[in-house]
Amino acid sequence: MNIQRLIILRDFLVALPEEAVDLEDWVSDLRLNESCGTIACAVGWAAQIPAFNAEGLTLHGWCPMFTDKSLSPDDYGHATDSWGAVTKFFGLSLEQAHGLFDGKFMYDGCQGSKVYHDIRGKAFEEPIMTRPCDRDIVVERLTRFINQNQ
Repeated sequence: MNIQRLIILRDFLVALPEEAVDLEDWVSDLRLNESCGTIACAVGWAAQIPAFNAEGLTLHGWCPMFTDKSLSPDDYGHATDSWGAVTKFFGLSLEQAHGLFDGKFMYDGCQGSKVYHDIRGKAFEEPIMTRPCDRDIVVERLTRFINQNQ
């Protein structure tokens, strides 16, 4: 795994506005640009880091693509996209990649409960769900993963 790349990505994401990260889509607009309010997932933003572009991570349409620049130019045809690009670029298993970057593995924190009453007046409690923004979720996941694997 490439811990240095994960650190670079985490530090890049921390500097983005909270609303710029949405773990449900690679990218919301093909003109990905923080200043115009585009929203992307962590990997969509990773494909905007110049050092990562130089190492072969880019966006191809709506999807990340990785072309291993350590190979000879004749072997560039072996580019991978989607989750394959994520696993190869960061040196992760598919399970690790989904655990870090997939929106389906969302935060399920609960902060206490709120009391409601049904139509017969019977009280019942419902948990108050609080969910940090997607940027903070992925930064927390990356920080924990980096600390466990350094």
